[in-house]
Amino acid sequence: MSFLRTKRVNHENIRPLLIKTTRTKFLIISVCLFQLACSKKDDSLFIINVNKENIASFQSLEDKEFQSLFEFSGGNVTRILEIDSYLLLFDVKGLKNQFLHLYDLDKKEILAGIFNKGNGPFESISPYSIGIIDSKIWLQDFTMLKIVFFDFRDSVYSEKKVPFDLYGVNFLTENKILSSIMNNSEFKFQFIDIEQNIITKEFGEFYKYPDYLEQSTLQSYFQRKSMVRPDKKTVATAYRWHNAIEITDLNDLSSKIIYSPDRVQNENDIIEYDGKLIFDRSGTTKKCYNDIFVTDNFIYAIFSGLEDDTPNSGFCKIIHIYDWEGNPIKQINLDRGIMSISVTSDDSRIYSFDIDTGEVIYIDL
Repeated sequence: MSFLRTKRVNHENIRPLLIKTTRTKFLIISVCLFQLACSKKDDSLFIINVNKENIASFQSLEDKEFQSLFEFSGGNVTRILEIDSYLLLFDVKGLKNQFLHLYDLDKKEILAGIFNKGNGPFESISPYSIGIIDSKIWLQDFTMLKIVFFDFRDSVYSEKKVPFDLYGVNFLTENKILSSIMNNSEFKFQFIDIEQNIITKEFGEFYKYPDYLEQSTLQSYFQRKSMVRPDKKTVATAYRWHNAIEITDLNDLSSKIIYSPDRVQNENDIIEYDGKLIFDRSGTTKKCYNDIFVTDNFIYAIFSGLEDDTPNSGFCKIIHIYDWEGNPIKQINLDRGIMSISVTSDDSRIYSFDIDTGEVIYIDL
């Protein structure tokens, strides 16, 4: 019995036929050889998506140096969002016991903090992702399994329980989110109704993987970050252990995957232990994409390419930029390593955070 689980579409069987003419025999043999070639199996044990493209290079390469915007020592900013003339700084450390800080670009100072640290109502102890939906800023708490909202029109807090372990949250409407369940699903995505706390649809199957691979290991090996395009019609996904960016249409659920020129092979880190297949990160396991950000026009993803035992392997010095057709637009080589990326809606500026210096930094495009 094969131990491979595959979503490959079976070709129609061709039954033996008694054929008298040499011409007809030749036709049948030709068809069989063609189908055999088409159904030739990939040697890899893992295939994320059969609709794939390996790119040879980016259209352009550019070196950029970060500039310092201001010092934010004591925190760790992993996402920056713009609202009018303000920046929202998502600080996972919770400087001054608050996870979100409002920075005034005109006054060049931090004005207020939002989302207190704690385990009470409207508080968070392990924030994972943030965003904006309509007039509300939201924060997903990883441990408390909830989403906290702050309406910046009337400064009112609210929250909703979401009883699923999720790889981040993307709001499609005020009550509908797109996310990925961490351990208990074989799918890449779920549509979740947070008003009723139900999964309305799962989609995005992994094309091929070992049949006896547990779902928790599957999700760990394909750890990823996703972000929905502002028009809510498409989502881009960056994989942490694969040099791959995947683009999925949220209308017809079709998708394709693009592999960067940096060839990475971590398949040997799936090993058998105690009768189970596990993802055993060795010192040679290579890290790929650490974060992703999207705008109307482009997909931005930061890439490491370093082995696990390399000092600061989680710090990325490369930015890959794709358009929404998956075309490789540009590679930016940075002067320092970063762990997160944020981009203004007009694609004019990239923000990040320097953990070593405690600075919010930027490059202008």
